[in-house]
Amino acid sequence: MAQDLHEVGVRVEELLAELRAEADPAVHERAEALVSLLVEFYGAGLERILALVAREPAGELIVRRLAQDGLIEVDRQTITLLRPRDLRKRVNEG
Repeated sequence: MAQDLHEVGVRVEELLAELRAEADPAVHERAEALVSLLVEFYGAGLERILALVAREPAGELIVRRLAQDGLIEVDRQTITLLRPRDLRKRVNEG
């Protein structure tokens, strides 16, 4: 992988914190909304992939292997890349 996923998550959080501290509140809110929508968009894609994989004969094995990965959380029909702090919770705490 080109970059460590944990490092990418940390960098996203740092950039959002910089925007919060330095940018106009409206700009910061738009940036948070954009990141939140992108997380939702890609999350929905990952959920769809997991659902399609689970339908295949070897799907259960693949889902179990995904669940063993330290950076992936698999819960029934959802799959999530773990981040240092869940962005959606932060946005809602706003």
